[in-house]
Amino acid sequence: MAGRSIVYRSAPGIAWVKDAELTLIVDDERGQSWSLRGLEAAVWDLMTLSHSFAEIVNLVSLLAHCAPDEAASIVTALLHQWEQQGIVRATEGSEGE
Repeated sequence: MAGRSIVYRSAPGIAWVKDAELTLIVDDERGQSWSLRGLEAAVWDLMTLSHSFAEIVNLVSLLAHCAPDEAASIVTALLHQWEQQGIVRATEGSEGE
């Protein structure tokens, strides 16, 4: 039986564009936008490419040269912030989604 986990995806109505400098996220309905750079942009990219939480944490740990526990805290804080801002939604998913 597959395990269950929380899966984060961009919220409906959210669009984004990426260039070499930043990722720009736009909510046209609310007239809001957010600019992501560095680790924030990397986490967003990995999330939107459907990487698992564990994969994202592993890559953040490598990019930030930090322990996996610290990387998990960074990723969790970003996802929570984005959920509060309404740009991501958490749903229950199957492990490996």
